[in-house]
Amino acid sequence: MTIARNQALDKKRQVIRDLRYVPSEILPETLAWDEHLGTEQFLELVAVLAPEDQLIFLKYFFFQDKPKDIAADLGLSAALVSNRLARGKEKLRNVLEKERGKA
Repeated sequence: MTIARNQALDKKRQVIRDLRYVPSEILPETLAWDEHLGTEQFLELVAVLAPEDQLIFLKYFFFQDKPKDIAADLGLSAALVSNRLARGKEKLRNVLEKERGKA
């Protein structure tokens, strides 16, 4: 069972690496972010980020993957993934503050 599990994980990582995006049909029905923002609001907000950063955010906040797992899937370093998460959060915070200022 361990061999089959590891092969399945390797295949999943390969597919994600090849596609560089998360197909919408594999997004979970209930998301961890629902308490604060709706799914569509979150996706609209994340749209201001670069495509690879969008993928990192989806994997981190929706799939609850750890930065080292995301790094392995995308062929990046864990430090780079953590930096992109921090910079992305700051950018999203600024966007939200600007929207609140306009309202």
